[in-house]
Amino acid sequence: MSDSETESDSVSGASFKSRSSRSSFSGSTTSDPLVLSDCQRKKQALDDIRTMDKNIATHRTILENEKKTGKPELALQIQHSIELYLEIRKKMVSELRTMPSCLDLNCTVTILF
Repeated sequence: MSDSETESDSVSGASFKSRSSRSSFSGSTTSDPLVLSDCQRKKQALDDIRTMDKNIATHRTILENEKKTGKPELALQIQHSIELYLEIRKKMVSELRTMPSCLDLNCTVTILF
């Protein structure tokens, strides 16, 4: 090997080491996943249930329209989807009820279930 090849190898090796040490350093500074308070979790759960309610209402409207057009196969699929959404919603409400109470005095989350 010539001197220029050895010199270029050592330079590239040094730059590789500095790049790899920088990348491992940047990996250690990643933030932890966002931790939600009990109040925030309840609020998110309520929002999710409201979204599910909207989906159910939309599917019921579509189901009524499909029944009028005389497409029984499609109506059956939509009915099955509604039943599935209702089961999911039931589980979501059950999980919401088991969540710890919010201790924040300024909390505006109200549960209507």
